[in-house]
Amino acid sequence: MKKVGGSSAMRFLNRGYQQALLACTALTLCSLVPAQDLLLTDRFSELCTMCEAWALCTAEPADTVAQRAENLSQNPPKVFTLYRFKIKGFWGQIATIWNYYARLFDPVVSETRPAEIFRRAKGPDDSYFQTHQKVDAFLSLEAETLELGGTRINRVDRTWSSTDGQLLGACARVPIRDAIEFKNGLVFTTTEEAAVSDTDGQFTLVIIVVMLLIFTAILVTAHRARVRLNAANFGSQDTTTEAESTHAPDIPSDRTDTAITQREASTIWSAQSLRKHPLRYLGRSVHLAFRYLFALFFGLAGINKLQSNWLFSDQLRIVYEERLTQLSPDGFAAWFLENIGVPLYLPIAWIVTWVEIVAAVCLFMGLSVRPASAASFLLLLSFAVGGYYDASLLPFFLICIMFLSWPSGQWLGLDRRMHSNYPDSIWFR
Repeated sequence: MKKVGGSSAMRFLNRGYQQALLACTALTLCSLVPAQDLLLTDRFSELCTMCEAWALCTAEPADTVAQRAENLSQNPPKVFTLYRFKIKGFWGQIATIWNYYARLFDPVVSETRPAEIFRRAKGPDDSYFQTHQKVDAFLSLEAETLELGGTRINRVDRTWSSTDGQLLGACARVPIRDAIEFKNGLVFTTTEEAAVSDTDGQFTLVIIVVMLLIFTAILVTAHRARVRLNAANFGSQDTTTEAESTHAPDIPSDRTDTAITQREASTIWSAQSLRKHPLRYLGRSVHLAFRYLFALFFGLAGINKLQSNWLFSDQLRIVYEERLTQLSPDGFAAWFLENIGVPLYLPIAWIVTWVEIVAAVCLFMGLSVRPASAASFLLLLSFAVGGYYDASLLPFFLICIMFLSWPSGQWLGLDRRMHSNYPDSIWFR
């Protein structure tokens, strides 16, 4: 891989992970124009996976539109077009995980996402009427334009035109809270479906799925504990030895959550194991691949936070405050950030940074894999509760459940040796 240049290369690698796990998977900006000078940007991305964005466009100069956008409720235009760029759909959010990998080799230069258009125009009889339209918005990072509903927005100079080049006016970004209040209270009070933010529904879905995963994990753990208890009641060490001689010299089917023996350790990656149990061999290999990729994600995220000085600055507070402008004011995530995230940003920054780094090291080394996976699961859950949730978190929750269910640290890692030295410790099972 070519060296792009120290910190720049690391930021490039880290940025995608931070948005995929913290709920904002970025698009790669292929432009020399600074991101802060482009329309519809935030701290992490152009239009992040689960962020909403609103833009006001009128037939007025750019400075006038910008002033109206800053104080929309007190200075509303009579004729306007209000664009709502919505969060991605469920499968679109899942696809951002693949986009993260693909971007390392083939940078993404375009994006499509659902949008809504609210127009207020003046009719032939001098009366005003409004329309509501659902469309797909196309974002081009090469041409630096947004296209939707037969119109085009230039993200550099903020000009607004038709797709055939006719100049219509200018656009400016509007804070989500002001945009919702303006649309509901002044113009579009009858458009109920557009008045509700989609993020609350996504959040509810994530919480339901996570609770189901937790419940499933509890049932599986309880079942395995019952199996071990029955084995202890009906057999002794001789029974265990006999069972081992009956099964293949691999991990027995009823011991997937216990320590492996020295005999099993010597054959787990042998050619004999591959020939006799190819699917089991493949399953362990895929499991370990996920473990190292997950560790890479967390490690890069933690390093990025250290480089960005999250531990000794107000970086996280700024992130939270910007995220608040993208959330529905009536949602739980907004309440959480206002009352917990922003006041306690510095302790949260320390906890998140070091949990990511320590968990990454443990997963790489195969040391305390299950405790590290549990900590990762709780950290991901805190991201979801804190407003950085989307469907791309669900595979990561499933991966953590997978790490908790099988002793991969004893397949390949330090857990095997540590468990032999400390057999009663829960940290190395």
